[in-house]
Amino acid sequence: MPERIRRLIPRDSDGRDPCLRFMGGGMCYGGSAERCAHQQRTHRWDGRLPRELQEFIDR
Repeated sequence: MPERIRRLIPRDSDGRDPCLRFMGGGMCYGGSAERCAHQQRTHRWDGRLPRELQEFIDR
């Protein structure tokens, strides 16, 4: 992932970032639809991701 894209990844108030694999329409390894396998990521995200980030994960 290019650094310019990595810098766009937001964090919630608990310091978690969205699971990009899940937000891109896939399933993360070892997780479920309700919970990410990675402790510092979440499948629940309020609002939209930055456009350039969403375009990157959708491709």
